[in-house]
Amino acid sequence: MSSNADEVVAGRGENVSGQSAEFVVLNEAMFGPAIQEFRHRSATSQADLAERLDLHRSYLSALENGRSNAAMRAIMRACRELGLEVVVRPKTL
Repeated sequence: MSSNADEVVAGRGENVSGQSAEFVVLNEAMFGPAIQEFRHRSATSQADLAERLDLHRSYLSALENGRSNAAMRAIMRACRELGLEVVVRPKTL
C-alpha cells in the first residue's frame, strides 16, 4: 500500500488520522453511507440535516442506509455508461 494519505484504496481513501478522506461511490447503495459518515463527522443530527435540506428525516435515513430511489439508480447508470466515477469528499477552498 502506498504512503500517500489521500490515495483511494478499495473505495475509500484514508487520511493520516485513519478516517476516510473520500469515498468512491461504485453504486447507488454506497452514496448514502458516505453522506452518513460525513454527517457524523460534522456532528450534525439526521433531523437537523433533513430540516436544512427540506427533506423528511425518514427519507434521509433511507438514503443513508443504502435504500436508493429511481433517480439515484439512473444517475449511477449514466455514470457507469459514460465511464465516470462519483467521489464524495470534503469541499476544498
